[in-house]
Amino acid sequence: AGFAIPVFTYSAFPFYQNAFNALKNRTISIDIPISLSLILGAGMGFYNLLMGVPDNYFDSLTTLVFFLLLSRYFLQKIQEKGLSPSDLHFFYHSGSVLKAADSGLVEFKEVHPRFIQVDDILKILPGEFLPADGVILSGMSKVNNSLLTGESFPLKVSAGDAVFSGTQNLDRDIIIKVQTVANETRLGRILKNVENGWAHRSKIVNVTNKVSKYFTLIVILLSMILFHHLLLTHSWGEALEGAITLLIVTCPCALALSVPLTFRRALSKASQEGIIIKSDEVIERIAKIKNIFIDKTGTLTHGKLKVSGFHLLKLSRIKIEDIIFGLEMKSNHPVAHALKDYVKGSCSRIWPVENLEEILGEGVRGRIEDHFYEINKDGIFEDGELLATFNVSDTVRADSPQTIKSFFKNGFNVKMISGDKEEVVQRIAREVGLPPGQSLHGVSPEEKKELISSTPFSMMIGDGANDAIALGNAHVGVAVMGAMDMSLKAADVYLTTPGLVPVEKLFILSQETMKVIHRNLIFSLIYNSFSVAAAFAGIIHPLVAAVIMPASSLTVLFSTLMGTAKMRNLWKS
Repeated sequence: AGFAIPVFTYSAFPFYQNAFNALKNRTISIDIPISLSLILGAGMGFYNLLMGVPDNYFDSLTTLVFFLLLSRYFLQKIQEKGLSPSDLHFFYHSGSVLKAADSGLVEFKEVHPRFIQVDDILKILPGEFLPADGVILSGMSKVNNSLLTGESFPLKVSAGDAVFSGTQNLDRDIIIKVQTVANETRLGRILKNVENGWAHRSKIVNVTNKVSKYFTLIVILLSMILFHHLLLTHSWGEALEGAITLLIVTCPCALALSVPLTFRRALSKASQEGIIIKSDEVIERIAKIKNIFIDKTGTLTHGKLKVSGFHLLKLSRIKIEDIIFGLEMKSNHPVAHALKDYVKGSCSRIWPVENLEEILGEGVRGRIEDHFYEINKDGIFEDGELLATFNVSDTVRADSPQTIKSFFKNGFNVKMISGDKEEVVQRIAREVGLPPGQSLHGVSPEEKKELISSTPFSMMIGDGANDAIALGNAHVGVAVMGAMDMSLKAADVYLTTPGLVPVEKLFILSQETMKVIHRNLIFSLIYNSFSVAAAFAGIIHPLVAAVIMPASSLTVLFSTLMGTAKMRNLWKS
């Protein structure tokens, strides 16, 4: 008895604490039946000890506590291993970075990005991603800021310029001084918001938690019934042992663990593939998608437009090249970049533009020298008169036709919606294999929103900036271009790599994740059903129950980590 007291008080304290907090908050915890069984068993043991009865259960109950604590320790360690790394920063961090080993910036040594601190001096080589926010001390290069700004064109940087984590050095070596690291960087704050969203529970998680709570109440009720039944036919000690066995063996740990663990595993694996998902609820919603709407530019195509035809219809008061450059100078739209590239080298003057306005899905407009100019899909206008028309062309991504074919094969209704001209949209539709009637042209952002809002179980795939309204009104919005922060405000998923292949992986991930969840739930229900039957039949006793109970949780954990054959092949591809 003396050796059992520390076990019942100190070692088992976490069970009592969790159970007390649950009762205090008027909720049900899986530690309530465990605590109840320990308290009842210990109380009965001490009573028998005082009464001189040899059956005291101390050896069985102390062994029970040992097995329960040991199983939770192993579960925690395996779970941590299976879900690490828990944050999203690994998807853009390189394996190592060069850090200055002396003040003379002569010697640099390789270190892991997580060991970087503020005020460290780093050398960033061409092709490397920056692991922290900082300022350039020396060197001149070009960086790819598309992850943060959505701007795909390289930005020239030199000494004194700020550079940011997650951007890529493209041209030459640069030396930077670190200003912020990890979660404090610009990209880190964005990703931290996503991680916080991972704590948002889906409907199926909430349902499972409710089922676990009700199941716990049912288990307590069944243990009381079993105790009363055995008390009528057996001794007091045997009745108590049967009730304790039922309380332990039917602990709904596996039921409560399976769903959130499976979702978190899927979110973590997706992020390693460059697929950033806001919450586990999104995975559940993706599994219900029936209609897919795809924007054309940058999604089905490369998004790198070029002017393929230009027809000057009338001379303007200002040189046409100057008009184009003045209006499009600040725009990041692919058409704007195509026009700027076309007139580059032909401009004679940069005119100041008054009341410059860019209207999403329509074009740009403004006043130059008291004349109103406008560039839209129909051409270039001066005071309402058409000055010139132009055509821009884009090339289809190599993976687009095959992915579209796969979408149709899997039963999805796929449509392309674009604000571009009919002839351009129809050409792209033919190239990617869309049947007649499955592509819409000249669709404004507002019209995209109305179409998607009126179509149930729809997924919108498009630019996080230009298609923000449509993405936000879809059942699931997937942003494949644009700045990450803007995209994640509008969409549910952000793809760090272009093309539709990641979307195909997203569907597989969602469907297979739900299969694993259902498999785990079925196993948990079968296990608990057999456990109740075995306890009523008297086949098992408390010590056996203590071994069987964590085994069920371990089985669910391994089932989650193993996934399915399709999921394992997905991560290999």
